Amino acid sequence: MTPQDRPGACPMSHLTLSMNDQGRYLSAVASGVWDSDEVSEAIDRIAARAHELGHARVLFDLTPIKSAPRWHHERSRLGRQAANALTGMYVAVVVPADRMTRIAELSANNRGTLLRVWPDREAAEEWLVSDVPPMGR
Repeated sequence: MTPQDRPGACPMSHLTLSMNDQGRYLSAVASGVWDSDEVSEAIDRIAARAHELGHARVLFDLTPIKSAPRWHHERSRLGRQAANALTGMYVAVVVPADRMTRIAELSANNRGTLLRVWPDREAAEEWLVSDVPPMGR
């Protein structure tokens, strides 16, 4: 078993990804410095772990990351990747309010994945564990 396959902390060069089974969903927290390639890798690791555990709901918390993507195309690309990797899942992404855009959300939703971006982890969790997460807020 490789380090990225184990639950708990998965270090990369710039980011550390922690994943925990919360019962009704998989919780993933990324910390460190923003690196688009490593966030992309984190999405793949999260998808693999969620599938392994049989989860259809994922919470991805990016609030501990010290920076954000500079370009909208990065956010759009990551949204497309999330849609492909997390197809058929409900995904709540938490980001600081001052870095929040809806680009990744729109990109994922346009490809059929129900992904919502939230500035508040509590609201994201509430939405995620509701019986049928609504499309709107």
